[in-house]
Amino acid sequence: TTDGTAPTESSTLYSGPIAVSKTQVITAAGFRTNYTTSSTVSRSYTITDFSVPWKTGIAYGSVLDARDGQTYRTVKIGTQTWMAQALNYSANGTLGVCSGGNQAGCDKFGRLYTWSETRGISTHYDSTLRGGTDVGVAGICPADYHVPSLAEWKTLESEVDATKAQSGYILKATAGWSTTPGSDDYGFRGLPAGGYVIPTGYYAQGTANYLWSATESDEGTAYGPDLYDTQTGFASTWNNKYRSTTLRCIAD
Repeated sequence: TTDGTAPTESSTLYSGPIAVSKTQVITAAGFRTNYTTSSTVSRSYTITDFSVPWKTGIAYGSVLDARDGQTYRTVKIGTQTWMAQALNYSANGTLGVCSGGNQAGCDKFGRLYTWSETRGISTHYDSTLRGGTDVGVAGICPADYHVPSLAEWKTLESEVDATKAQSGYILKATAGWSTTPGSDDYGFRGLPAGGYVIPTGYYAQGTANYLWSATESDEGTAYGPDLYDTQTGFASTWNNKYRSTTLRCIAD
């Protein structure tokens, strides 16, 4: 049975796989004429829906990451072309972590990276000034894409709202947020992946989307614009390099 009741000889007969599309309890027993009924076995199957709808009416493009075969949607906003999804490249499990510590987090949000991981450099630089240019830094982005600079994030912020008052709301996805989703007018689809830091662990899933740039502030921090559940603006902050957050790549 699929409704939680104990099976009887008059219950629906299943002789093959049972499709489970929602959280439910499957209870089974075997019956045969002139034989003793088998013991009853129950299993609970939990299905969590991580889907977030894509904005309709947006002319999405795509980019293939030849390193692992993943394809990402892209979107043109003004003169810029952004990945409409956070990077989910793991370098065979050696880079980044999944939001919430499980694969479902990566499937929905992409991976969470420290600043040095986004740049593809030694973790030494999570506490030491790297220096050099922040323009066109390929980092771990797919070919022909790079880690956005502070200036490129500022351009995006102004492009979607010249007043900047509603930039965050406009860039957030229309679902997936704890209380206040956005309008996603341009198809950027900002999702609240939260972050990860040792030793505290995972935090802010459902309420914040922390984003990396290639631009440093000092030895231990780099620019990371943030989207928040209850704020309409685009928070411009300097984040600790050692914490893991999402990476949106931008086309060269």
